Amino acid sequence: MINEQAKNNTSSKIKNTVNQNGVLTNTRKTDYTSDHREMVVSVWNSGAYNTVAECAKAYDMSESTLYTWISRSKKPVEIAKSPEYSILQKENSRLKMELEILKKAAIYFASHAK
Repeated sequence: MINEQAKNNTSSKIKNTVNQNGVLTNTRKTDYTSDHREMVVSVWNSGAYNTVAECAKAYDMSESTLYTWISRSKKPVEIAKSPEYSILQKENSRLKMELEILKKAAIYFASHAK
């Protein structure tokens, strides 16, 4: 079922190339639809496969292609724009100030306890 669905979302092109030894070889370049890419990455992210190699083999594709898709799917988190970030920044500043006050108080009471 998975492989049939995967094949419906791809198209292959055979390209003849000459390798370093001057031998004519056929290479296959497969074009995948964006829906197919998203589906394969979501299957990988779901934990259905233990290794990228297993997942790539199930979808009849190269590991390097799947690694590329996975890395591109990881979007950087925009921390600075999140409302939680500003709340946490304020709380962090308040806690640092409290810590400095407590340090000074500890030094004061330690010196006067004698």
